[in-house]
Amino acid sequence: MEKKNIFLGKIEKDGGGCYLNDGKYGYFLTCNKQNYKLPEYLKPEEITLDLAERIIEYKKKLSKQYFVPKDAFTANSDEDEDGEPCDGKIPKLEVKNKNKV
Repeated sequence: MEKKNIFLGKIEKDGGGCYLNDGKYGYFLTCNKQNYKLPEYLKPEEITLDLAERIIEYKKKLSKQYFVPKDAFTANSDEDEDGEPCDGKIPKLEVKNKNKV
């Protein structure tokens, strides 16, 4: 089976080339060393440069929804999840044997 790499054209905003690739898990776009998976309902013959740009913009917009700013994390916190002070020690687990001789 031969892998297909189809050059779609250059994207004006980014200045890089855009390729349609046939991979192990289906077709995907490669633009400026970034990969974007194509939706399964799109046929690879229907992909044009304009459609590829729209897919990339949609994927970027979608990924920004899940972006968490750095301020949301507290660094070097001295508390556990419960809010109790953390002493840094790992609790020792002991197994009690009921059948002691």
